[in-house]
Amino acid sequence: MMERTKKLIAMNKEWQSFWHDKWEQGDIGFHKDEYHPALVNHGPGAIAHAAQRLHGTQQLRALFPLCGKSLDMKWLYNYFRQENIPATVVGVELSETAIASFKKEHCSFMDHSKSKSLALQLHVADFFKSSELFPTASEHFNFIFDRAALVALPSELRIPYVEQCRNIMRPGGVILLVTFDYGENTTLGPPFSIPKQQVESLYHFAQSIQHLERRVMPATSKKFTDEMITDIYEDDYLIIL
Repeated sequence: MMERTKKLIAMNKEWQSFWHDKWEQGDIGFHKDEYHPALVNHGPGAIAHAAQRLHGTQQLRALFPLCGKSLDMKWLYNYFRQENIPATVVGVELSETAIASFKKEHCSFMDHSKSKSLALQLHVADFFKSSELFPTASEHFNFIFDRAALVALPSELRIPYVEQCRNIMRPGGVILLVTFDYGENTTLGPPFSIPKQQVESLYHFAQSIQHLERRVMPATSKKFTDEMITDIYEDDYLIIL
């Protein structure tokens, strides 16, 4: 057990260094300057599921793990505002560069993103220490949008990541998960290929896992074309814990 823990710690450090370098070098082709269709198409339904499970005076709390400078946080905040849903949107990102970039690019939005019933919070932190970052039940989450977190992780870190998500979710919480599927090749990521059976295995404890949509994306990156991969499938899942 101790050796396994040491190995995971070392792997996490290596993984963090990889992504720090990506942000410092501006090598962020994974960032999209548009809202993700999974959130736009399925976010309202997922939020409705999560809201049904609120108790008493609880406000909805939504989490973006490994958020980068994702515009999706802005979309969700604006959705809550338009629908008059009291909520807190939280982003956790290990790169200070990413968070600083988001704040700079959306400074006007950030200046007006806090009210009595609505807030956006950004944390520069190691997501694998989320149980320390959000230690109390009142800080736990009803909704997670995972667009690029699970698929960014090597296989050894996926179970610890899912365990972190489970530990900071409220009972009946909802995860809107986006994955990629391009076959059995496990060395081409990130983004890594995570087929449906692996999603079901990782979230075996969930009440339900529903496959919502599949999109076909052209494989334009050289690392994919070199392996004769022409299409990548992007899958959306609704996971209820």
